[in-house]
Amino acid sequence: MFAILKKKIMQTRRSCFSSVFCGCSYSFYCFLAMPRGKSLTEREIGQIEAFHSEGLGIREIARKINRSHNLVMNWLEKQENYGKKNKKRGRKKKLSKRDERQIIRKVSNTTKSCAKIKQELGLDVHRQTVWRTINKNPNIFRQKMNKAPRLEPVHIRGRLEFARNNMGRQWNLVGSGCACF
Repeated sequence: MFAILKKKIMQTRRSCFSSVFCGCSYSFYCFLAMPRGKSLTEREIGQIEAFHSEGLGIREIARKINRSHNLVMNWLEKQENYGKKNKKRGRKKKLSKRDERQIIRKVSNTTKSCAKIKQELGLDVHRQTVWRTINKNPNIFRQKMNKAPRLEPVHIRGRLEFARNNMGRQWNLVGSGCACF
């Protein structure tokens, strides 16, 4: 059946029916990624147990109940977990929940860099992992600081001169509309 489908798809060279949802352009592979078959019924489970206790092989049991041998084998090996989804999927997190809370606590109301926070907490992760953790928190808005030009000695002298010239000035009167000075 798949050979016929593949031939038709290759002739028409259209994207698959599910491409509206999955966005793929490889039609044949979308047909192969069909949903799983029906789960075992209570009756079928009982039959598998009975045939297995009689000493029948997996393939023979599969033929008798008209199901695949893989299904029968999987059920016999994983009876308690049959039909349940495995909750642990994907890569293990580098940061624990405690580490994430420490990062958020450290970063709130500071201008420290991600590398500095990572160093202070002694974390063995990349600085971008710290950045992702901060961005994931909806209560903290953080962005990269704009670079400011360095203060040159000329600017430092100018600031000191301004401060010395205006040390005696009453700054609370400046801008109030008073023409006392």
